[in-house]
Amino acid sequence: MSASPYVPPSRSGAIPTGRFRQNHNLGIAASVAVGVVVPASAFTSYTDLHLAAAVRDYAYTGGDVAALNDADRLSRLGSLANLVLFLVAGVLVIVWLWRARANAQFFCDAPHRHRRGWVIGGWMVPIISLWFPVQVVDDVVRASSPYVWPRDGSLQAAPPAKVVRRWWGTYLGMNLTSLFATTQQSNGLAAPSASAALRGLDTGASLSIVSTVLAVLSAIFMIQLIALVDRLQSSRPPIPWWQTPLNPPVPGPAPW
Repeated sequence: MSASPYVPPSRSGAIPTGRFRQNHNLGIAASVAVGVVVPASAFTSYTDLHLAAAVRDYAYTGGDVAALNDADRLSRLGSLANLVLFLVAGVLVIVWLWRARANAQFFCDAPHRHRRGWVIGGWMVPIISLWFPVQVVDDVVRASSPYVWPRDGSLQAAPPAKVVRRWWGTYLGMNLTSLFATTQQSNGLAAPSASAALRGLDTGASLSIVSTVLAVLSAIFMIQLIALVDRLQSSRPPIPWWQTPLNPPVPGPAPW
C-alpha cells in the first residue's frame, strides 16, 4: 500500500482540501437570484407609491375604503415577496461564497482575515455584519488571483478589486434606505392626522425608490464579482498550493 502524499499545514489555519470544485453553475444560480431581486424591489417601490396615493385620495377626496385596503394589501404583498426573494438570493450567494472560499484555500495558503465559519456568521451577527462579509469576499478575490503566490504569499500583495467596494457600498446603502423607508411608512400609518400620515408615506416611498436604484447597482456589482471570482478560479490549473514551488516569480499586474 502506497503512503498518502504529505500535505504541509496551511498558514490559513484550515485543513487543505484535496481537490478543486467547479463553482460556475452555482455562481450562475446566485447571479440569477440576485438579478430577480431587482424587479421585486421595483415592484415594492411601486406598491409604496400606490399606497401613498390611495391614502391621499381617501383623505382628501373621500375615496373608496376598499381601494385603500387593496393598496395596503398590495404593499404588504410586495414587501413580503421582496423579502423572500432577497433571502433566497442571500442563501445562494453564501453557498457560492462558501465553496469559493474552499477553492481559494486550495489554491493559496495565505491567511484570510477571518475563519471560514464567518462566511456564514459574518452576515448574521449584528454590528460586525457591517464589515466582516466584505472582508471575507475581498480575501477570496485576492486568494483566487494568481497575483498572490500560493505558498508563503500574502493576500495584501494583491491590490483590492474595486468591484468589491462598489458592491458593498451600494449593498449597505440599499439596506439602510430600505430600513428608513419602512420606518417612515410605519410612522405614517400610525400618525394621528392625515397630513402626518401622508408625509411619512411620501418620505417612505421616496426612500424606497432610492433603495431600488441602489439595489440595481448592487446587483450589477455582485454579478460582476461572482463572474470575476469564477474567472480567476476556473482559469487556474487545478494544482493545490502545497504542490507549487517555494520561490515566487516576479509579480505581474493584477488581473482586474
